[in-house]
Amino acid sequence: MLVSANYEEVHNMMLYSLYFLITWCANPFMYLVLARRLRAGKEHEDRYTEKLGRYSVKRPHGKLIWFHVASVGELNSIAPLVKILEEKNLVLITTVTLNASKVFKKANFKHAIHQFAPIDTPQAVKRFLNFWKPNVGVFVDSELWPNLLSVAAHRMSLINLNGRLSDKSAKNWRYFSSFATYLYGRFSKILPCSYDDMHKISKFVPSNKLDFIGNLKLAAIANKPKEADLIPFKKTLKGKLIIVAASTHPGEEAVILKAFERIKQEHTNLFIIIAPRNPSRGHEIQEICKDIGLRSSIRGTSQLLPKPTDDVYIADTVGEMNLWYTLSEVAIVGGSFVPHGGHNIVEPAKLMNAIIIGEYTANFRDIVSHFIENEAVVIAKSESIETKLAGLIEDKNLRNALSSKALSISDAASVLHTARAIIEEYISPVN
Repeated sequence: MLVSANYEEVHNMMLYSLYFLITWCANPFMYLVLARRLRAGKEHEDRYTEKLGRYSVKRPHGKLIWFHVASVGELNSIAPLVKILEEKNLVLITTVTLNASKVFKKANFKHAIHQFAPIDTPQAVKRFLNFWKPNVGVFVDSELWPNLLSVAAHRMSLINLNGRLSDKSAKNWRYFSSFATYLYGRFSKILPCSYDDMHKISKFVPSNKLDFIGNLKLAAIANKPKEADLIPFKKTLKGKLIIVAASTHPGEEAVILKAFERIKQEHTNLFIIIAPRNPSRGHEIQEICKDIGLRSSIRGTSQLLPKPTDDVYIADTVGEMNLWYTLSEVAIVGGSFVPHGGHNIVEPAKLMNAIIIGEYTANFRDIVSHFIENEAVVIAKSESIETKLAGLIEDKNLRNALSSKALSISDAASVLHTARAIIEEYISPVN
């Protein structure tokens, strides 16, 4: 038994040492990679060096809570928690994507600092940790970077908040189970987002590191837009029954828009906002509208308003989803009509939408199951979107009942206070 345990430990270290060596050697080439991404508009022109561990700001004095998230969804999920923590603590949030940095600016944090996460080379990671000296690290969702985890774990306690392990990742990790055990072992505490995820993660860590406190995304506070931002749309779209198709992926817009066009023949006051997951697809979606015979406008960087004669408004921007959900009565949440795994349905629920989703919801299985059990969401296949949508359009009482149920079950404020207590418990006195 001891021999087996020692073999596992040696194997883990060999795998990590190989990764460490490869990324160490790759570090000089990261400058070229970032320069190429910068030319492609995928990096911030003034701040891309943050990914190399080079900073133009000063670290404030005091104990620092560090949150690491990948992109927009994870950032939105921690926003309420950060606003509680920053009342008495310094908070640093690192993100991977450019879009997340844009959303950070609109989140109205009082004191939280944003930086781009270091690329996962030993050199960049050490520069980041030497500069910021966090007192506790909170990795959100499924962000497992070997060097960042390994080096940080020697300096502070690490928490995996709202930990998630997709079915695909769980299957893949079976072939590298010892490495998965090594990575998850860097955490002092893991707080999975569901019992299903806790079961999958438990194969790689001892049970005393796991604790289910609820899903943080259910505790998200609805960030209502300013009335001044709503007024121009309310004037232009007065008398319209507004639908939003949110976070859509290729293959979904055509199906939704064709169903919309057929329903609109009987319900002429219908209007739809398409907010694609990838904002750069705006003109591609406008071509789909033309092919179907629908008139459309694109919001764009100049933030154009829809024209009174439009049928479709293409919201190709970042950080404005709360605006579209506030204007709409029905939300079709994308990524669920193609095999992507779906997107979060809590935000449209909190902003009083009747919600339609597809059958591919593995990414949010626990939340979706909760909504289904309470009859607070409509499930449709691609071929039945028209029927399901028409049913909601024709029955206002059904829309109101669905939106009320969805709102009532999308509250889990206790998760915030439990998460706060756990994070503050693990803050180390020294770095």
